Amino acid sequence: MNAWDRFWWVRADPRTLAALRIGWGLMCLRSYAPFWGELEFLFTDAGMLPLDARAEFYGSTRWTLLSGVHELGGVEVFFAALLALFVLTASGLGTRIVLPLAWIGLVSLYNRNAAYAAGSDTVLRVLGFYLMFLPTSRAWSLDRWLADRFGWAMKREGPRP
Repeated sequence: MNAWDRFWWVRADPRTLAALRIGWGLMCLRSYAPFWGELEFLFTDAGMLPLDARAEFYGSTRWTLLSGVHELGGVEVFFAALLALFVLTASGLGTRIVLPLAWIGLVSLYNRNAAYAAGSDTVLRVLGFYLMFLPTSRAWSLDRWLADRFGWAMKREGPRP
């Protein structure tokens, strides 16, 4: 029983979660940045899966932020914002807001056209979902640096028993 209590209730080192946050942001950036040249083919109506055919292909319509975007310019703006969210996540700036937005962006890409996805995309989506609920900015983040610089309250350690 002591091992159980230690696992769940002993103070955790915030650097572990910070390393996960940084790694997740960098892996997302590394995985999705190469798609820039293929955006028209993957995520527009001129590409492999127009929005009208998506329901027929998947058997239902899936929610996506790209439902109203039909042209390359709109997809490029969305994708540039998503890549910026990955950079902000890795740097730890605005983590409590940025991480959920980045995760919603990943889900939107997948729901617009899942044909590009591989197992690593699923891992990134699942890990991103869990990271949204964890205090990942308590170490190695611009949020932590700003809190220290301006005297804002931010815990450095995990919860107490």
